[in-house]
Amino acid sequence: MQLLLKITAIFLTILLLILVFWGIASGYFISVDFWILYGIIVLLDFLCINKLKNLQKE
Repeated sequence: MQLLLKITAIFLTILLLILVFWGIASGYFISVDFWILYGIIVLLDFLCINKLKNLQKE
């Protein structure tokens, strides 16, 4: 379970970096869709890292 969460967190972080660079290159920072997608990825990444921290405490 921890390995899956680590891989998912790394994947989401890389996806977030790609999305930000793509947004800068394409000028999508004005678009609401961009910010919704950005918010979803950040939220999922935060939840994944938080769950991983809780599993490591146990």
